[in-house]
Amino acid sequence: MKIILGLMTVTALSSVAPTFADETLSDRVGGLLQEQTAQQLQSDLSFSRFELITLTGELLIDDFALATRVDALDAGLNQVLRADTLRLEGDWLGPQQQNLVVDKLHAKGAQLTLAYFGEGRSNVHYLIDALQQSRGRYKTAEQFIWQVDEVVLTDVVVNLFDQGLPIVSAKIATLQLPAVRSDESANDYIAKLLPPILDQIQQQIRAGDVEAVVDTPRLFRLLWREAIIEF
Repeated sequence: MKIILGLMTVTALSSVAPTFADETLSDRVGGLLQEQTAQQLQSDLSFSRFELITLTGELLIDDFALATRVDALDAGLNQVLRADTLRLEGDWLGPQQQNLVVDKLHAKGAQLTLAYFGEGRSNVHYLIDALQQSRGRYKTAEQFIWQVDEVVLTDVVVNLFDQGLPIVSAKIATLQLPAVRSDESANDYIAKLLPPILDQIQQQIRAGDVEAVVDTPRLFRLLWREAIIEF
């Protein structure tokens, strides 16, 4: 999800035109990013602070929230990602704007919600499919090629739902997610996303974490249905 943010930011940067003196580059790009998220991803992006530091290639965001508009999900389950602070670092402000290389994405005080509402259908599928459709509007030579080398979430609450029912809810001190690139489908990405999350939660439960909640039978049925594991 933060990957989508980086890609849309590059697009916004390429669209920036001269503006009034009292409107900063950060203000302009932040506004364009919100517009593009609404128009191209049919989703909503909000924040209280959006600051581009061009000298170091950093993007800093406070009170970040990204929500989909899936009719089958309520407002809470459409809320894919929230974070108190979000930092993006990498080679993404250079002249090669068709190539996005993110060295690191770091979110603090985050909440990540993956909500399924059918086989192969979730809020995350919705976002990634919308992004792929957006890329498909461009000729091959004009399409963005992107990769994210490191994604780290600290002090994060992870929620997993299926058909509106909670399956997993746990708070994780530090969660490192696998690298990802633009040619991966939604199913491929989620297949890489869930195992490290579930492994971390399992370790915490074994260590005596009484706050982690896992509906094991429903979880295994979901993983089998989505072909994330095989029996």
